[in-house]
Amino acid sequence: GLGLGLGLGLGLGLGASAAPPPATATMASDVGVRRAELEDQRLFGSLVAKAGGSSGLRNAFGNVNWAALVEMGYFSIVAEAPRIDGVGMELLGALVLNDFPRSEPHAEKWLAWFGDAYDDPRYALSNTLWANLLVLDPAADAEEVLGAMLSSVFNTTPEVDFVLLTLPKGVPVPQGALSCMQQLEMHPDAVLVMESSTASDELARYVEKAGTVLVAQRETFVPSLKVRQACVEDHDDLAPIFAEQSEVLAEHYGEFFLAEMIDAQDNDRKALVGTVGDHAVGLMAISADIDTAVLQQCFECRPFDYFVKVPGGMATRMAEE
Repeated sequence: GLGLGLGLGLGLGLGASAAPPPATATMASDVGVRRAELEDQRLFGSLVAKAGGSSGLRNAFGNVNWAALVEMGYFSIVAEAPRIDGVGMELLGALVLNDFPRSEPHAEKWLAWFGDAYDDPRYALSNTLWANLLVLDPAADAEEVLGAMLSSVFNTTPEVDFVLLTLPKGVPVPQGALSCMQQLEMHPDAVLVMESSTASDELARYVEKAGTVLVAQRETFVPSLKVRQACVEDHDDLAPIFAEQSEVLAEHYGEFFLAEMIDAQDNDRKALVGTVGDHAVGLMAISADIDTAVLQQCFECRPFDYFVKVPGGMATRMAEE
């Protein structure tokens, strides 16, 4: 028979510590992210008013119709928190993403030019979303709010590696955006297109419309894990993770139970760790030394032939007899 024993701990820290938000803002620990709804129209209007009004929004994203954006957008989310007076919720941010830039319906041609103009061929229709709307409450911690929304995007859409925000020339970058996104610089050769007498109208239009371009990358918000066999030196990284989630293990097995378990690996017992950078952030311990009789008594094991390797369905017939 073969069984598996599993233990898992995970801890990730992203970004630098932010300055305390103003007294009028909601604390970041209360911020939640959810899908946008048509019923958020009134709350969205209040958010736009706090962010400077509809004129600034129109300069950045054109005419905004909340219902159309929510219904037709590829991915629409809002960040919300309880009001300071405790009555209801308020929106701290809104983000609407689509699979093509709002100002350029010919996404495939635009993206081909974009990869050359910004000297980065990684962006593709299959792995990139564009922000067709971004509004942040200036009184809230913009870095925390936008970071929470982008984290939600990358955790919810595993196929997406990049989120791009394009702003027309002269439109200021939203407060806090540069703490979560990187500003891209156009390749010098692309700028020269405007001065070329042979430049096509289409290319010239692309360059003329190109203003500020910001990108958020998956790796910043959802770091890639590397998995390797655990070693005793991983104890210092793993111990705080397990201590934060449960004190029972240390009380029952001793302070150094993790180091002892990792050191006891053999052909039937293995321990794997997931690492980010040089730090272990998760542990999986597996063992083939399992008492299958106990499992058979405590759980419904019929779909797995009671973890007994016998020909055909003999295990089921034996159990019924």
